[in-house]
Amino acid sequence: MTYGELKETETYINAKDIEINVNMEESIDEEYFYVDEFCLLDDLQVIGTANMADGTLHIDLICTNWNKRFEPDWIPESR
Repeated sequence: MTYGELKETETYINAKDIEINVNMEESIDEEYFYVDEFCLLDDLQVIGTANMADGTLHIDLICTNWNKRFEPDWIPESR
């Protein structure tokens, strides 16, 4: 499942808060990855989710070129 597909599920929609990690690194701010209403992370594969006791949905994504994310015109790749 991709992150974009996950965002259409009841689990995502009903979560009180969302926490996203890419490549098992610290949490990221999804808003940083929006370009013209399109989220660059939507095509990344979800490798795990967890529902936390406080209602937070924890999501782990995988990105094979994450180290290049600060380069101009970066497009994330998932495997």
